[in-house]
Amino acid sequence: MFFNKKSKKPSKSTSSASSKSAPSDDHGFNGGDPFTETVDFQHMGDKEVDKRFEQLLDDMNLTEEKKAPLRSKDGVFRRQMLQMHVRGVTKSKGGELDTPQAFIISLMDPDLKGGKRLQVLEALRVSLTSKPVSWVKEFGERGLNAILRNLTYCCDNTSERRSTYECVRCLKAFMNNKFGLMSILDHEEALTIMSRTVDPSDPPTMLEAVRLLAAMCLVPPNGHEKVLEGLTVCGEIRSQERFVPIISGLAMRDNPAMQVACIQVVNAIVFTPDDIDFRMHLRNEFMRTGLIDLLEWLDNQEDEELKTHVKIFHEHKEEDQEEFSHRYDNISMEIEDPTACFQLLLRSVGNTVAEPYFLSILQHLLLIRDDIFARPQYYKLIEECITQIVLHRSGCDPDFRQTKRFDIDVEPLLVSLSDRSKFEDPGEISIADMTAKLDTALTAKQESEAKATSLESKVQQYELELTQLKEKISQGIGANISAALVKGHGEGAGGPAPPPPPPPPPGAFSPPSNALPHGMAPKKKYTTTAQTKRLNWNKLNPKQLEKDSIWVNLHEEQFESPDIFSNLEEMFSTKAPPKKEHSEVAEKPAKKGKELKVLDMKSGQNLSILLASIKIPYPEIKRRILQVDEANLTSAMIEQFIKYMPEPDEMKKLSELKEDYNTLAEPEQFAVTMSTIKRLVPRLNAILFKMRFSELVSDIKPDLVSATEACDEIKNSRRFAKLLELLLLMGNYLNSGSRNAQSIGFDISFLTKLEGTKSQDNTLTMLHFLAQILEEKYPDILGFIDETIHIEKAARVSTEVLQKNINSMGKQIKDLELDLKNLGKSNDPDDKFGEVMKDFLKDAQQQYDVLSTMFKKLETLFEATAKYFAFDPKKYTMEEFFGDMKTFKDSLQKALKENAKIRETQEKIRRAKEAKEKTEREKKEKKMRQVAILDMTTDDNQEGVMDNLLEALKTGSAFNVKRDGGKRRTPRAAGAERRAQLARTRSRQNLLDGSLVREIDFTDSKLSSSVDQENIKNKSNKHSLADDESETEKLLEKLKAM
Repeated sequence: MFFNKKSKKPSKSTSSASSKSAPSDDHGFNGGDPFTETVDFQHMGDKEVDKRFEQLLDDMNLTEEKKAPLRSKDGVFRRQMLQMHVRGVTKSKGGELDTPQAFIISLMDPDLKGGKRLQVLEALRVSLTSKPVSWVKEFGERGLNAILRNLTYCCDNTSERRSTYECVRCLKAFMNNKFGLMSILDHEEALTIMSRTVDPSDPPTMLEAVRLLAAMCLVPPNGHEKVLEGLTVCGEIRSQERFVPIISGLAMRDNPAMQVACIQVVNAIVFTPDDIDFRMHLRNEFMRTGLIDLLEWLDNQEDEELKTHVKIFHEHKEEDQEEFSHRYDNISMEIEDPTACFQLLLRSVGNTVAEPYFLSILQHLLLIRDDIFARPQYYKLIEECITQIVLHRSGCDPDFRQTKRFDIDVEPLLVSLSDRSKFEDPGEISIADMTAKLDTALTAKQESEAKATSLESKVQQYELELTQLKEKISQGIGANISAALVKGHGEGAGGPAPPPPPPPPPGAFSPPSNALPHGMAPKKKYTTTAQTKRLNWNKLNPKQLEKDSIWVNLHEEQFESPDIFSNLEEMFSTKAPPKKEHSEVAEKPAKKGKELKVLDMKSGQNLSILLASIKIPYPEIKRRILQVDEANLTSAMIEQFIKYMPEPDEMKKLSELKEDYNTLAEPEQFAVTMSTIKRLVPRLNAILFKMRFSELVSDIKPDLVSATEACDEIKNSRRFAKLLELLLLMGNYLNSGSRNAQSIGFDISFLTKLEGTKSQDNTLTMLHFLAQILEEKYPDILGFIDETIHIEKAARVSTEVLQKNINSMGKQIKDLELDLKNLGKSNDPDDKFGEVMKDFLKDAQQQYDVLSTMFKKLETLFEATAKYFAFDPKKYTMEEFFGDMKTFKDSLQKALKENAKIRETQEKIRRAKEAKEKTEREKKEKKMRQVAILDMTTDDNQEGVMDNLLEALKTGSAFNVKRDGGKRRTPRAAGAERRAQLARTRSRQNLLDGSLVREIDFTDSKLSSSVDQENIKNKSNKHSLADDESETEKLLEKLKAM
């Protein structure tokens, strides 16, 4: 452009249509052509005059508002104004300090100091303020470096404070246009050197500097970053926190202008970043530096401008705290695993000064006493305290210097815990203890019922025997009386009884062949709109149903719903299910025999090994067996004796060798000693039976109790019946048009095969669909899971094993009874077998009767259950039935969890999409804010930028941009009342990102963000001032090295 050419060299001559004698196009507007006074504007064309007049207005750095009245003037005024400008420029060329080059040379003079420096700087400020932008551009980078060189020297010399003040004012004038502003922003050290003037000991200079730094924070793209960098470096040079001078300025109670400027720079620094974590970090750093002590006093000031900016600070603080709190409201979807949370926390504090405190917190948590009531109360109280500390309602970090400053509102929580404790049993026991007590009560209940049944059967047996005895007695007396009569009359003429009437013809009273039994109505026929996959259940035969079967009373049509049918068709349209391959590898255990010696080559060696292992004298072993000394006998020892004792004929032969006892081998000596005990092996079996009887009962009884309760639970579960109704409806709908359509029921074992029917895309199964319908529409039906708690234990119960154990117990009791009957009088005083076993037999018989009765009851109940669900108990055993029920329950619960995981994943995708959209929106808004800031200053490169930025800061309009559309959220409840709003779904995307953890460092606030530090380290040596080895150059070198 015409006015933008620099005048470092003489102007180039170009021809002009309106001036023949002018050797240059510049016409003197850049102060570089001595012939510009000869320009004749009176004879210049109107278009050329208008063009040069517009360039003059731009060069004069006027706003559009000031340009408007000048544009309205006529051509005569415009020519006069152009001529006056040319004369002023030409006249000024005669001054000693008027050209940019002259100022630069003066400022770079090593001998410049004191009053002479002040005069040069004052003249420079006037020129920078009054001269056109083209003059500022010519002053340019070299001039800026000259100002900064002098400013650096003045900062180190307290006698040059007036010059320091004028340097800052020169920088302000230099920045009052787009060229100067961007030159300062692009300079590596300009804002760092300017930050040194933020010195409370020099209030006038600090006031100007703070205002300029606040304005620079608003300048895109990196004004905020450059200001933080400068403050950080200066804080390190002074060995203090970087915001201390600003807080000191706020504390100047006798300097309201300084307080306003400092609160402006606080708002500018805190408000500008887009990242909420960084904003809160900066605000918290200001608070820790001392702002927390001044806020209350600042809130009570009467100065309107100060009140405006304090209010802006509080509003932004509340908005950020609100946003942060709402982010915390969703805290469990992605961090729901306690182990993952712990690992994340450990990584965030590991190898930092916070790690010992984290460990101390964990150690204190371990000290909470193990009490089922007290422990939850402790954790609730701790959780409330942590919530209020982390999400402090002030929106800033707590005052870490004094704990008394931090108030925690736990009164509502304590009242709640106290009220609850009134209804809680302080002696509450654990769930395991409650379960054990429940099992004991159920066992006692079933034992009592079995004993009652046994007693009833005995009473009936006694009554029958009594009746038979009475009949025999009466028949015996009557026979003697009528004997004579029989002899006198002879035989009677009676004949055989007439034959019974014939049975009715078959089918005389049976229902029609197509009619359903027990008054059942035919099932509704469904028609699908598309071909669907089938539920390949085994259709029940109506003739197999008993009157009390569950299938007789099902009315599945009550669950009919168009959305269920449409979802069934959508998910289970025809598609071949994947095949599964099963491979089984059977391994046969190999047996390996051993070769042994003595007696009959086998028994002798086995006995030798056994006797060597127990190391007990043979007479002592004999005593223990005779006295049934269970304290000194073990079941394993008795079992080994039974297994390896010689055969009876061998024992008899060995008993004849008593006289040669000392010449016999050890196994034979043992056999001789044991041979004196009558019926040794049966006696050992009886002792082993007695020793293991309690264990056998404890193995059988819990299985009987669990299986009995499970039969009762599954048969009487109303919710499970509703589930079968719902499944029957869905199956009949899917099976419409097939052989399984209109089923009155299905084989109960089909419940385990629901996972075999997959959706169209093979991602879900019929079980997942059933779980979804139950959870969304019929959640009450899911209660059957809690109603059938004994199914898990019953699934491990085998009726075959139970029956085998009970029969074995009965056989051993009979054998013991026979042994006691055949037991003769023993001559050995140590023989206590008969005495001990008689008492045991009585108790064992009672226990056996109870267990037998309980088993019969279980068989009867399982047969009733089989009739209820219409299956053959002989083909479908109890173990298989309860195993399938357990599998179905487990699979359904797994499907519920998988459905929840799918919903969670979908929610994560939705949240990620929203986060992405929010990020893009924030980027767009950031660009719009940058444009808005430029709109506040200029639409052209040549306007007064800094003046308008300072005006925007002063009025507060620079902070009016809303980050989220300007809509304020609902205020967050404080204290324990917030707990209802913070129902933890526990997920926090921003915590996973770690931005807050990375940014906040409570131990060292001297350093800014990682971005700031990286820029500081990467400072170049581009603008080195190497004129001499003065203090100024040394300081600059130190700054560059950082």
